[in-house]
Amino acid sequence: MKTPTVLFRAQLASSITVNTGQDVVFTRVEVNEGRCYDNGTGKFAASVAGLYIFALHYCTQGNKWIDAEIVHNNKTLQRFAHYGTEGKYLGSSLQAYVMMVMGDIVWMRTTSTSHFNQNDSHCTTTFSGVLIRA
Repeated sequence: MKTPTVLFRAQLASSITVNTGQDVVFTRVEVNEGRCYDNGTGKFAASVAGLYIFALHYCTQGNKWIDAEIVHNNKTLQRFAHYGTEGKYLGSSLQAYVMMVMGDIVWMRTTSTSHFNQNDSHCTTTFSGVLIRA
């Protein structure tokens, strides 16, 4: 049986500061096969049960923190904290695998006030996900 194509990749439209406990909404959608990612809420809702991988590539602002997590149905899958050193904009990434059933939700949420850098010429902050196996 062929696995259906379900994938998305979205990025921030600009650099943002997100307060503690708030969702990170990636409004600029590059691909949304299966139409499961909502760029109004920043949430991905599984339309197919199976194994998914989600990834965040993020850039910190100089002298600022990012402290956030990838969340599945309100349970933390991966959490991270990263500090942008003086005058530097550092990039890194985070991945999480999860078994989902139809209707499960995955999104990004901050755990303290976080400063995400977005600059199309040198550092983009993106959130993506793909169904690996149904």
